[in-house]
Amino acid sequence: MIDLRSKVLGDQALPDVSELIQQGREKAAYWTVGSCAFLEHYGVSSEFEYKKNSILQGRVMRHAQI
Repeated sequence: MIDLRSKVLGDQALPDVSELIQQGREKAAYWTVGSCAFLEHYGVSSEFEYKKNSILQGRVMRHAQI
């Protein structure tokens, strides 16, 4: 059987989960999420707001990142 794991992930060991969580918490203190063309086009601040508006309007929401 071909060892696909090493081809995809390389030979490095995966980081400890608790380290990843801590790094995420540290980055969350200063990381901000910006806008995009989709949000600006529909005049909303988030995809959640767009979906919520779609539900209230009885519209099926369709959206894909390409």
